[in-house]
Amino acid sequence: MKKKIKIQNTIYWSIVVTLIFTALFIFICIFNQKQFHSFQESSQQYVLCKDSVEQLEEGCDYLVEQARLYAMTGNEYYMDLYFREAHMTKRREHALKQLEEYFDGTQTFTSLKSALKSS
Repeated sequence: MKKKIKIQNTIYWSIVVTLIFTALFIFICIFNQKQFHSFQESSQQYVLCKDSVEQLEEGCDYLVEQARLYAMTGNEYYMDLYFREAHMTKRREHALKQLEEYFDGTQTFTSLKSALKSS
């Protein structure tokens, strides 16, 4: 005696399996979307920090260069450029302000602030 497989039971099981896979797919999509947004935010922070660090380095290098040129030549033009950067342009201070958004309260940021004040 052969058992008959009812088409109606097969359809019900197919629907159940399809619903399980659909729920799993939706869960995976939502999880991946959250991960993507987290990665995107981290990438934006990295680029901002990289740019801020470059700006900080450029400001420091510029001040050192102008001080060195003034010491070597005695030309007041270089001294004026130095003070314009130190008091008006303030690349280092602007870079530090951007870094403060992400690193305020950390030991590294505190060290950076104290180094800037000391220089």
